[in-house]
Amino acid sequence: MKKRWIAIGIFLFLVLLVWLGKEPNNTQQKETTLTFEGQLEKELSTSFADIEKIEYSNITGHVNIYLVKEVAWDEKHLRESFIYACFDLMPQLLEHMDKIQSVTFVGKTTLVDAQGNKNIEKVFMADITMAHAKQVNWEGLFSVDPLWALNQNFDNIWWHPAVMP
Repeated sequence: MKKRWIAIGIFLFLVLLVWLGKEPNNTQQKETTLTFEGQLEKELSTSFADIEKIEYSNITGHVNIYLVKEVAWDEKHLRESFIYACFDLMPQLLEHMDKIQSVTFVGKTTLVDAQGNKNIEKVFMADITMAHAKQVNWEGLFSVDPLWALNQNFDNIWWHPAVMP
């Protein structure tokens, strides 16, 4: 008999905890509004690119996309990873031509200095205006030499000497 009352007490206690933990039905759900940066991060997260962060200036309409590739087989693999990420992301960015005027891709990877210290450092940058970008068949660039296609279609390109082609 005593065990039954203990079991009933525990059951009622759990029911009370569950009931107290519920929100009342009349409480309105808070609407979360994404910033344009947040919207881009959400949309671009479906790509294969390893995006570290996205910055957007609503004054200039410029977007910085930071790509990170901590491990690569060799310099060629690293370069092509960044290049293909650019090609993959550009069609999605073109959907926002009303807000975006230009894009800079910044690639970062692990470099080892002369003392043997490892640091994540910038090794790649590529700039393009949306006026130029809308003229490119981005899907078609996957079937040609990636370095040639990058050089032909981006306005400014910079490589760190450690990974320069």
